[in-house]
Amino acid sequence: MKPDELIAKNAELQKQLTPENDKYYGDLLVYLRAKGVFKNDLILEEKALEILQDILDAQTTGENAEAYFGKRPKEIADEILEVIPFNSIDSLKLLSYILGAYTLCSLFPALILPDYPLDLGRLGIVAVFSIAIAIVAFRFIGTSIYSSHKTLSRVLFGLLFATVVGGVIAVSAFIETPFSFQLVGIWGIMLIVLLILIVGVLFFRFSPFERKFWSPFLPLLTTCAIIGIFSRIAPLSAFFESKMGKYIVVGTLVLGLILQYLLIFLYSNKIKNSQNSKNSKKEIKN
Repeated sequence: MKPDELIAKNAELQKQLTPENDKYYGDLLVYLRAKGVFKNDLILEEKALEILQDILDAQTTGENAEAYFGKRPKEIADEILEVIPFNSIDSLKLLSYILGAYTLCSLFPALILPDYPLDLGRLGIVAVFSIAIAIVAFRFIGTSIYSSHKTLSRVLFGLLFATVVGGVIAVSAFIETPFSFQLVGIWGIMLIVLLILIVGVLFFRFSPFERKFWSPFLPLLTTCAIIGIFSRIAPLSAFFESKMGKYIVVGTLVLGLILQYLLIFLYSNKIKNSQNSKNSKKEIKN
């Protein structure tokens, strides 16, 4: 089975866990995936599924996960992570996702505004910082799972993360390199079309779960691409440079953002309701 298939099977089997076992296994799973972000995905998901099946077997005999595995699940997870090899291909894939997401976000102004310069040097410098921040975030998520001061750790990390990200954004505004150019005319349109094709191919190669995660971002990205193309067509460029045209662009982007956050909210709410429904059924069953 592929990692995506194992993840889907894992999620389905988790529905059979009691609330107590679900909490125990859920923390263990998050720890494994966060700490093993650069490990072999296939082996990691196989090990996680084996643990889940062991817990389900113990559950049928009336034994909970803590009694079966012990009160120190972190030690079990660390032992598993030690024997899982590093996977360079999976690591490069993850880093490419992070870099791709950052690149798309950074290209928004240059895509929408033909006169806005695209600084590839600045893009590369900030991308390195972004990847470093993402790696630290993954490591912290894993570490905080079994922290004795979980809430405090998360609050402090949130403040630190927001400060670092804000600092990187602020610094990037003042960085200028010689590798800067404008995406005007036909070249800008060709680049936008190329990016849309790349995003489309990657999106349809994602697993169903990954598509659901990325779907809320598509309306805003599509809106930016359409505005970017129209603003570079000679007969329409004058309109987009006018006061009314700028108002329409801003209004359209605001609507795109609202739609994006609405879809994210609905998706998150659906997951939350599904989890609550699952827990309710478990409580009734018990």
